[in-house]
Amino acid sequence: MNKIRNIIKDKRSILSKKDVHSTSKLIVEKIQSFEFSKELTKIGIYYPVKNEVDVHQLCEILWQENRQVFLPIIEKKKLLFGEYKDTSELKNNRFHIPEPIVDQKFQISAFELDLIFMPLIAFDPLGNRIGMGGGFYDRTLEKKILKNNEKNPILVGIAYEFQKYKKIEPNRWDIPLDMIFTESRIYHSDIDMDVSE
Repeated sequence: MNKIRNIIKDKRSILSKKDVHSTSKLIVEKIQSFEFSKELTKIGIYYPVKNEVDVHQLCEILWQENRQVFLPIIEKKKLLFGEYKDTSELKNNRFHIPEPIVDQKFQISAFELDLIFMPLIAFDPLGNRIGMGGGFYDRTLEKKILKNNEKNPILVGIAYEFQKYKKIEPNRWDIPLDMIFTESRIYHSDIDMDVSE
């Protein structure tokens, strides 16, 4: 897994700003065209770093649609989520990733979200994901494995097409994605299609 992780991280690291911008725009347009149900109102997202797909434009769209947007906040070995607005103050966590400055009493769990757009290093067409290796999302979402009928939150990966790998052998603790958006196509695993309008 580390070999795949390193190969794709290297590929991503050499992307130009122009490539990141233009490809991210195509991916966001694909997400927008899917028209997620208006009932999905609490949306988790990530703050892009190190040439990850830029989702700032997606945040703008979600705000315009009157959806609440939340960014992850590291809490020990798991993630909580704090609301993110265009006026939010941010601070870097220990991995130098911006987090919203939100009082702990206003932070929410992943299971209070309807959908989470997740970053990744690699994925396969069945929804298996390789992350950065810290295991934060897997620990945060482990209840989805214990209750395998747990639909919320819907997990949606965002990636460049070159991050696709033919087959990833998941660990027993890995949480599969429901969908993945790239600039080329939408990959579905076992998601019910009633998440779309």
